[in-house]
Amino acid sequence: MKVKYTLNYSKCYLGKIPYDFNLKILKRELNDNKMYEIIEINYNNNYDDIIKTLKESDSIIGIDILYKNEKIIIIRSTLKVCNLISAMKKYSNGNRDFENNETIDDKHNVWKISLENMDDIKMLGESLKKETGNNVSIKIEHGNAVKSESLFILKEAFDLGYFDVPKKINLIELSKTLNITPTKLNITIRTLLNHFLEESFY
Repeated sequence: MKVKYTLNYSKCYLGKIPYDFNLKILKRELNDNKMYEIIEINYNNNYDDIIKTLKESDSIIGIDILYKNEKIIIIRSTLKVCNLISAMKKYSNGNRDFENNETIDDKHNVWKISLENMDDIKMLGESLKKETGNNVSIKIEHGNAVKSESLFILKEAFDLGYFDVPKKINLIELSKTLNITPTKLNITIRTLLNHFLEESFY
C-alpha cells in the first residue's frame, strides 16, 4: 500500500536546495551510502548563487558539471545519505520508489513509500519522529487502501488505549493525535467494529 509521510526536517538535504531555487531534479540514485542527484539549472536563474549555495551545503560533498550550453547547465551533486533515507530503506523491503517520491509542500517534506503491513507503517513513523524530533503525519492513500487506512486507525486507537476500561485516551484526544476530525474518527471506528461484529455473529 502507498503511504505518505509528512514531516519538517531542515537538517537533512531532502531535496531542499533544488526546491528553494526552483531547479529540476532529473534523476536520483542511491549507491554506496551516497545519494546522487542529476539537476538541471536554467540560466534564467542566478547560476553563481546556486552553485555557491550547493558548495556551502553540509550535506553535499561534490558537484560535477555534466553538460552545458547557452541555456542550461546539468550537474550531478553527490550527497551524504540522510538518516531518514536509511530509515525508509530499512522498511521498504527492497522497493526503492521512495527515492524519487519526495516533494516539498508548504515547507514540509513529503515522502511517498510503498509498505506491506501496518506494523511497518507505524514503526517507520516512529523512526522518522525519533530522527527529526518532530511530529510525523502518516496518511495511507485512498483508493484500494481505504480499508487499510481504517484498520490503521483502529489499531492506533487500540494501541493508545481507546478501548481500555477506563479509557487511556478519549475521542477528542485520539482525533488530535491522528489528525482526523472527531466525527470522521467516530464513524470510522463504529463502521469497522460493526463489520467485525457482523462477521463474528453471522
